Amino acid sequence: MNKREQKEAGLISMIWPIIIELIITGLIANVNLVILNSFSSNAVAVIGSGSQIIVVIINIYGIVSIGTSIILAHTVGAKHYDDCNQLISTALFVNFIFGICLSLVGVIFIPSMLKFINMPKELVGMAKQYLLVCIGFSFLQALLMTLNAIFRSLGEMKKVLITMVTVNLLCLILNKLVFVYIPRDSQNLMQY
Repeated sequence: MNKREQKEAGLISMIWPIIIELIITGLIANVNLVILNSFSSNAVAVIGSGSQIIVVIINIYGIVSIGTSIILAHTVGAKHYDDCNQLISTALFVNFIFGICLSLVGVIFIPSMLKFINMPKELVGMAKQYLLVCIGFSFLQALLMTLNAIFRSLGEMKKVLITMVTVNLLCLILNKLVFVYIPRDSQNLMQY
């Protein structure tokens, strides 16, 4: 195998897990949407509108994750492996603390954010439930994004694929369990 073929084989081995991850994540998201729609069409509307806020928060976490990925890739490329451990520890700690702070601030400002996106009054109660859970636990998303950035920088694409598919499948299974085992009149959006 010449150098060009080796580079192409390396690139393909890094790309296929990302493509599979995106396809599976998209499929699971659609199945979750179907489950959610069977709960309530208002819930789908709330998720669609509230997701705008969640995407902004996730993009903020992405800034730290992308920065980590860039610096870590440079450090690995320079073969400064001792610095890699310090960088990984620092990135996880910073994004965890940053995630906790942003989660707390986000939860406090949920009513203001709902006014900002003009959430219809009849959906505000359901939207508060959804955002309380999503924003309140968004620090976990910060950690997951940082771990994925670390694995990608280290060329461990299969670990990222396994992690993301596992997390999404667990969410799907939990949603289905809530839908099946909690009585319909006791269900609320916080459980999904």
